[in-house]
Amino acid sequence: MRIRFAATAAALTMAVALAGAGASAATSTTSPAGPQASAHQKEAVAAALRSGGSAEALALRCQSGYFCAYIHANYGGQLLRSSAGRGSRVQVGGGTSSGSNNTANEWVGVNDLTGVPDDDIFKWAPYTEANVGSAANDKINYFRVK
Repeated sequence: MRIRFAATAAALTMAVALAGAGASAATSTTSPAGPQASAHQKEAVAAALRSGGSAEALALRCQSGYFCAYIHANYGGQLLRSSAGRGSRVQVGGGTSSGSNNTANEWVGVNDLTGVPDDDIFKWAPYTEANVGSAANDKINYFRVK
């Protein structure tokens, strides 16, 4: 679900105040990024508003602190939900078509069937989600957490 809003003086003031208030405001105050937005997401909204124009806040599908992989494009049929830390290798049964990264780490989808070295197929930056597209669809065998 995407939430769009135009930058107004009131929205800017509220977003900046919420971002400055820290994580405690995330559970008690509704912001332009949504009632469950993390402090990181609120800061991203505030930064976008400070730069002028409009801002877009993404309500990630996976629970805060987790990476989720899905068998279908557009986040259907969850294959994996993991809170593995940096340096981990996380096996997945294959079939990954989309993912939601609600962690501070980068998650790299890897195909270990292409030869040596293993092939990085798709990367999710922290706090992002995406469909892998046709070139990477169903080719991820495991994830590296960076």
